[in-house]
Amino acid sequence: MMQSFFAPRTRQEWRTVSLLGLMLCIGALVLLVWESWGDYKQSRRDTEIRAYNAAGMLESHFSVTLQQSKASIDSVATALLWQGRLGPIGGSDYMGALRNAMSFDPQSNALFVIIDDDVWMVDDRARMEGSLQVQQTLRETLAASSGATFAAPMQRHGEWQVPLYYRYTLRDGKKMIVGALIPYTHLQRISTWMYRSTGAVGIFRSDGLPLMCMPDVLSHAEAKAQPLPPVHNGIGTTDRGLCLAEAQQRGGVVFALAESRQFPFVAYFGVAKTRYTQPWIERLGWRLASFLVYGLVIGLFVASLRRLMQRLLEDKRFYRELFDTVNDGLLIVENGRISSANPAACGLLGVDDERQLAGQAPLALLDLETGPNGLAPSGDALAVMRDGQRGEFGACLRRTSDDQRFEAEIRGASLPHGNAQLLAIRDVSEEKRYLARQEFLATHDTLTSLPNRYALMQRIDAHIAATPAQSLAVCVLDLNRFQEINDTLGHRVGDLVLQALGERLSLWALGRNAEVARLGGDELAVLVPGLALCADQVAELCAGLTARVGLPLPVAEMMLELTASIGVAFYPEHGQEANELLRCADVAMYDAKRRRVPYHVYDADLDEYSRERLALYSELAHAIRDNELELYYQPKLSLRDGSIEGVEALLRWPHPQRGMILPGVFIPLAENSELIRPLTAWVIDAALRQLADWQRQGIQLRCAVNLSARNLLDASLLDTIETALLRHGVAAGSLEFEVTESALMEDPHTALACLARIHALGARLAIDDYGTGYSSLAYLKCLPVQTLKIDRAFVSQIAASPSDAIIVSSTITLAHHFGLTVVAEGVEHAEARGALATMGCDVIQGYLLARPMPAAQLPLWLAAREVQV
Repeated sequence: MMQSFFAPRTRQEWRTVSLLGLMLCIGALVLLVWESWGDYKQSRRDTEIRAYNAAGMLESHFSVTLQQSKASIDSVATALLWQGRLGPIGGSDYMGALRNAMSFDPQSNALFVIIDDDVWMVDDRARMEGSLQVQQTLRETLAASSGATFAAPMQRHGEWQVPLYYRYTLRDGKKMIVGALIPYTHLQRISTWMYRSTGAVGIFRSDGLPLMCMPDVLSHAEAKAQPLPPVHNGIGTTDRGLCLAEAQQRGGVVFALAESRQFPFVAYFGVAKTRYTQPWIERLGWRLASFLVYGLVIGLFVASLRRLMQRLLEDKRFYRELFDTVNDGLLIVENGRISSANPAACGLLGVDDERQLAGQAPLALLDLETGPNGLAPSGDALAVMRDGQRGEFGACLRRTSDDQRFEAEIRGASLPHGNAQLLAIRDVSEEKRYLARQEFLATHDTLTSLPNRYALMQRIDAHIAATPAQSLAVCVLDLNRFQEINDTLGHRVGDLVLQALGERLSLWALGRNAEVARLGGDELAVLVPGLALCADQVAELCAGLTARVGLPLPVAEMMLELTASIGVAFYPEHGQEANELLRCADVAMYDAKRRRVPYHVYDADLDEYSRERLALYSELAHAIRDNELELYYQPKLSLRDGSIEGVEALLRWPHPQRGMILPGVFIPLAENSELIRPLTAWVIDAALRQLADWQRQGIQLRCAVNLSARNLLDASLLDTIETALLRHGVAAGSLEFEVTESALMEDPHTALACLARIHALGARLAIDDYGTGYSSLAYLKCLPVQTLKIDRAFVSQIAASPSDAIIVSSTITLAHHFGLTVVAEGVEHAEARGALATMGCDVIQGYLLARPMPAAQLPLWLAAREVQV
């Protein structure tokens, strides 16, 4: 029975943990208050120090500015007092003294002298100030100052300026005032340099009259002199700040005053308290948030601890249930002895209760004499069992109840509880028998129990890898007329025949170090290592196989006598690996069937499926797509008037690596594949494009194009021709299509329908190579053709062979009776031309007239021929 989490002892521990968490929270709160108060005092102290330093810097910089203006005032006063001793002072004397002083004064905005209500003033460029309003404003401002060094700020030309002046008495007793106007821009530059955005700066006369203020530049416009707020050590606080806008004074102001030792003014720097209280409040908020998070974490930790304790108790029960119900046998080993075993382990080891295994050493369960595959357990396996190491191995175990042995897979893992180990035992006897069966099925034929194609290829490659210098032979046998056995006696009898034949060949191969395999269907294969490519040895081998296959076979109450076609391929002559050798032997077997001979050795020259042929096929597809083919044209001569009646388009392939490839090499390849359609479309398009070009040059010719049997069965041929005619604007009558007799005989009805549609377009049709195919007068009279071409086989020897002459003459007569034009191919000699002319042949074509030539040479050839004629 699992102990309740809320047992008395558990509840006491829980209260202790909760109290500890509460104390941690109180301590954190006290620390938060202490740290926040210290942060507040430090922030205020830092702000006061910054204000005091800023006020001192402002006083220092403004004093330096006033010293220059004071020097200019002294210079003017000295010059005028000296002039007064020498004689009367005139207007030129005032202006000269002022201009001389201004030329050395970069600080003052104006210098002035007032005597007997007369105002003499020059600006910062030493020009005389002639504004009466400015003069009047200056008199009134100085009059209101009652003898102070600084007068109230005044406006001059729209700019606030502070008068700095001193009074002097001339020798004749007249009173003279000499002064300078200090521009407001000096304070602006100083305040910008001192980061005015952080506070306010100002210059106040000693009696409290504001002279200059930033950023509230107008605060001095109507201000009166009033005592400055009290300070302690230059620092003070007030509810209303000086030189600050109303919006910046909320919460009070911290300020600093710095009194000048040279001039009667006080420098002021003030900062709103919100400048430091607001960041402090934000930091306080973060600290409070941190405290809340801290308390939440402690609460979550305590709650998680409670759930963890509950989960540990639940997990203990769960893992015990898992330990007892898992299908694999589990043993817990402590200090080298079994302490616990689940029911599955008890069943595997033949005991009724885990107590029968308790205290035993795990090594006692092993069969140390034999292990998997008859091998004893390895040292690593013994170390896993003895020392509690981690590992996996296979071993034989003894069942205690009947002392029977079984193969098991054992996995060991260390447990984190002291010197403990978990051993997992799984019975793999049935699994290994199943895997062995699956491996047999993967490498053997289920019907004959012979190795299959995959296994044979593996053994061939293994022989080659083990003894690469030793030759070997691969024979492929295909039973003749086996389909007839299946169709007549049924597939069950056919299966019995294959089983009996497999047993015969296996017995034959035992004494010859050979191996027999079934490739599929009625095909068997024999691997004969050490057999060289020797005609006598091959004949002897195939004779033995043929004799073994030909033995009478009693099946279904009858005696069957079988024959087989055998193809033989040799390593290394015909291939370097199993796949190639089997392919070559298969090709040789089909050659034997076609020749109706018992066996045939592979011959690469007769292989229509060589790598070379496959490569040429791919290259031809690229050549068609990339327009790499070329048409040559061979002229045709009319024997009636000697004119060039037309040309025949002959396809050529100028291969970039193989050189010029003739049609006899690649045309059959195209005709036996789907390439014949795009190839024919390319030829028709190229021929019509060339005809259109010649017609633009004034050359009118008819061009003949060859069609194959596959073309006549292609339903899209007519669309291809029509599209090309429309694209190039050539009349259909300029095109002639040549078809062979064999092409017509393959599917006469479809071919006739196709030719009829082409004829309906207006194109001409011709029978090519007449006399070499399956000639049929019945079809000839039905064909919509206009031309009949006699094959070169009859024309080339017409002058020397009376039989050829008779055939050609009768063909011409027959064609003329059908209303056909006769063209003789392969005319190479003048004698043949003369004989054909005598027989009434219409047109000749051959080397006697011209060889096939590129399209660019034909106009030149025609021009040269006209000159000769």
